[in-house]
Amino acid sequence: MTALHHAVNHCRLNVVTKLLELGASVDAKDDGGNTPLHLAAGRGILNPVMSLLSAGANVNEVNLQGVTPLHKAVSGGHGPCVEKLLEARAEPNIANAEGNTSVHLAARGSANLKNKAGKLPKDVALTPEIAKRL
Repeated sequence: MTALHHAVNHCRLNVVTKLLELGASVDAKDDGGNTPLHLAAGRGILNPVMSLLSAGANVNEVNLQGVTPLHKAVSGGHGPCVEKLLEARAEPNIANAEGNTSVHLAARGSANLKNKAGKLPKDVALTPEIAKRL
């Protein structure tokens, strides 16, 4: 784990910023293959996510389990981080080692969560069969 990983993990944005200015490797991996962006997205800490993306972090980097930062943000229910990652062109169709994409992981969430338009998952389901399952 690098100093940048530690700074992200401890929500030290000023240290993250300084390390990036000094040329810290934005895509360095820890023993599990996680980049600092994986850590920030998984914890739902938006400012480091934005700083890392601005510094050129690979938004689609996979760890040893095939997990991307988007998978981590979705699994943690961190909507603002999910939005920023998608704006940065995170690919939602990358499957992890278990074969789950971000959409699969999102489906594990609550069926009572509403989108910005106030609609539930059953309201936007493409088929009646899917809506019944929700």
